[in-house]
This record gives sequence, C-alpha cells and structure tokens, in this order.
Amino acid sequence: MEYDVVSGVSAGSFNTLGLAAFEKGKEEACYDWLTNLWTSLKETDVIEEYPEGIVKAISEESSVFTTDNLFKFLRAKYDKVAPVKDRNIFWNCADANSGTYIQLTETTDDPVKATISSGSIPFVFPPQWWPE
Repeated sequence: MEYDVVSGVSAGSFNTLGLAAFEKGKEEACYDWLTNLWTSLKETDVIEEYPEGIVKAISEESSVFTTDNLFKFLRAKYDKVAPVKDRNIFWNCADANSGTYIQLTETTDDPVKATISSGSIPFVFPPQWWPE
C-alpha cells in the first residue's frame, strides 16, 4: 500500500522517519528498515545518563537523560538511506514552554531531530530547540 501522507507523534515519529526515507512503492524496503530499526534498538541507544549522574541532572539539566546516543543511533540508520520528498510527512510536537502545537514537515533540514523532538518526553529527555 502506498501512502501519500504520513504523520507521527511520540514513538510513532520513528515510523514516520522510516517512511520519510523511502519513495512511494518502496514500502517493503521501508518495512525491512523499520523492522531492523526496532529490533536492533537497545536500551543504551535511548537511555543515557548525564556523566555527572542523575542527581545533578535533576538539579541542573532540563532532563534526566541525554539524547546523545539516540541521535547517534538514528543518524547511523537514517544516513544509510536517502530521504525523499514524494510524501507529505508530519512530525507532531508541542512547545513545552507555551503548549503550542508544532508540526514539522518533509521540508525540515533534520528529520532525525524532528523525530527526537516528537518523541522526547518532557523532563525525561531534553527539549529540542528549533530556530524561529
């Protein structure tokens, strides 16, 4: 089945990243890529404490965990495929300061950051900053 529009939020944004990387008609390759992504994902690819420890993170950082490993993991996977622009892609996020709903699209320069922005649980993972 070919999809013209794909939208994802939170963990679903990872699937959106996969569909953003494959042309319509290449859904089987996308399925294989996503299967590999989800089955190779380890806790240490997502959960990483700050070097100074959790107590210091709670008092001095914007989150309990960093997203450094997650960025590395997703970029390594995504960089192996070529992003395409033949679908309408939407990553759905919220501005944690204002509660404003934000939608990032296939025109973004950084689909991996869009994915992490959508999937970052406030105070658990750091917010992602986007230029206005």
